[in-house]
Amino acid sequence: FETHPVVCGNNGKIYRINFPFDTSWIGAASSTTQNLNSIDFSGLVGIIVGERGTILRREDGGENWSATQSGVTNNLKKIQFHLNLCMAIGDNVILKSTDYGLTWIIVRNEPKEFYHDLYLFQPYGIVVGAKQD
Repeated sequence: FETHPVVCGNNGKIYRINFPFDTSWIGAASSTTQNLNSIDFSGLVGIIVGERGTILRREDGGENWSATQSGVTNNLKKIQFHLNLCMAIGDNVILKSTDYGLTWIIVRNEPKEFYHDLYLFQPYGIVVGAKQD
C-alpha cells in the first residue's frame, strides 16, 4: 500500500487522491468536525492536528482517520515527524510523541505564547512563534 496525497481543512474535512490512477479527490473518514490545520506522514503513519486539541492518526496511508487523545484543548497549528519523533505546536502549547503519535506529552504550556511553525532534526528542533505581553 502506498501513501497517497492527502489534504485536510475546515469542519474535519479530509480528502485523498488515488494517484496516479485517479484525478478526483475522495473524501476520507474523519471522526471530527473541528477545523484541521496540518498533516504529516512518517511512512504510512499519518497525523493531523487541528482546533481544540484535535489529533487524528492513521496507519494505512490516509483512508480512515481516528481520534487520539492529545491531553489539551489548545488549537494545534502544525505537526511534524522526524523518524519516530513527532511534535505538534499551537496556541500556548508544544506536544511531543516518541511512539508515532500513539501517546502525547506536554513539553511546554505557556499562556500568551503562540507557536506557528517548527522544524525537526533529531535530537533538535526549532519552533517559531510570538509571545503576547
